[in-house]
Amino acid sequence: MSGAPRLSSGFLDWWLAPWQLAHAPALWPNGAGEPGPLARRHGYRMWCDAAGVPADLPERFEPVWQGLAALDSTALDEAACLYAGLLAARAHDAGQLALLPLAQRRWCMSVAQTQPLVALSAPVQPGHAGQDALVQRGLAELARALADGFPGLWPRLRLLVPPGRLLSLAGDGPGTAQIPVTAPAALARVSRCWSLCAAHAGASRARLAEAACAHFA
Repeated sequence: MSGAPRLSSGFLDWWLAPWQLAHAPALWPNGAGEPGPLARRHGYRMWCDAAGVPADLPERFEPVWQGLAALDSTALDEAACLYAGLLAARAHDAGQLALLPLAQRRWCMSVAQTQPLVALSAPVQPGHAGQDALVQRGLAELARALADGFPGLWPRLRLLVPPGRLLSLAGDGPGTAQIPVTAPAALARVSRCWSLCAAHAGASRARLAEAACAHFA
């Protein structure tokens, strides 16, 4: 683990402006509109307290998780879906894998062959159907992993998630039936797989954008 010097300036800017995230609550005082930069800086801790978001960086964390700050709401959903797909592939859960499009299913099965993942929490009762159930599972796993790997990061990332989906997560945070994983290698594998899922989600979106541009060119 490490401290703040190994965090990028871009991540620190993101950490210090949680109100910019897609589903962040409007919590500026007296019903006023969003204040200017100086007022926001002075009101940072007040806003974080009201939103239930830790203001300070944790004393100990794994810097590798900072890459998740580059995700928007759509990419976070896709990465969570892929991560749940990896768990399904490791468990040979054909029903869960069948919820994925063929290309994503093949990717999950290929990656899972070399990444012996173990679920960090007991499966939550799905509150959604189809791929949304996979997204829900992936987000629950992410919340559990970040509770150990980077405290304070999940409360920010959850501001990218529609509130209705959060309500269906068990406790909206580390699962109530956690499975302890103490081996550093296992925890490192979890963060590595999330990095792979995030990168694949970002690459998929880039390909779709290029295809759309080519179509209208």
